Amino acid sequence: TQGVSSAASDVYKRQVGNWDAGDPESYNGGLTCKDTANGTAATLTNMEASDFNSANGGYWEFDGTDEYIQCSTDSVLQPQSFSVEAWVKDDQTEHYLPIVAWANASYPAVWTSYHSGTQRPIIYMNGSDYRYFDATAASVVGWHHVVFTYTYDDITTGAFYVDGVSMTSYYTPNGTKASTDTCRIGRAGSYYYTGDMGLVRIYDTPLSAAEVMDNFQKTRGRFGV
Repeated sequence: TQGVSSAASDVYKRQVGNWDAGDPESYNGGLTCKDTANGTAATLTNMEASDFNSANGGYWEFDGTDEYIQCSTDSVLQPQSFSVEAWVKDDQTEHYLPIVAWANASYPAVWTSYHSGTQRPIIYMNGSDYRYFDATAASVVGWHHVVFTYTYDDITTGAFYVDGVSMTSYYTPNGTKASTDTCRIGRAGSYYYTGDMGLVRIYDTPLSAAEVMDNFQKTRGRFGV
């Protein structure tokens, strides 16, 4: 595309999922959302049209009870290595906040908070394969750009970024990656996200630190960060 750098174009090509409450091509009201990366439909489950808020360019409000977005069963949304990018405003009173999950259980999933008390962010692949990160930056009230990156079968390379900055790893066991399943936004097993989400993207490769920062800089104005 004219005017797009080769690096940006390369990131776009590796994007396999893109749901954006502020993009009319992705969401134009109602209970269906289009994944503009591959054209499939996602369903706003147990949600109402009033769960959309037009502020900050548009975002969805999740009540933490039973609301989530059910994505398509397309296998492209089940990458073995991945990055998950989102703009979120967490409810700081909650301790378990799943962003994206790939199964009916509580993992594989990425969470901005999954630790009662410390509320640490986590990439959680199965019972013995996970990586906690420092919670300080992620626990600041307000909108944040978050990115989780994971390389297949090597959780030690997992990274977590807040507003373009890499967070320190707190603890890293290393087991075997669980198989992926249908993608859900805002739900992992019996846990539901509480707060707001403006956009969610999935890539089939770990983004570099430079790519994460570039994406943050390009979208931060919309969320007043």
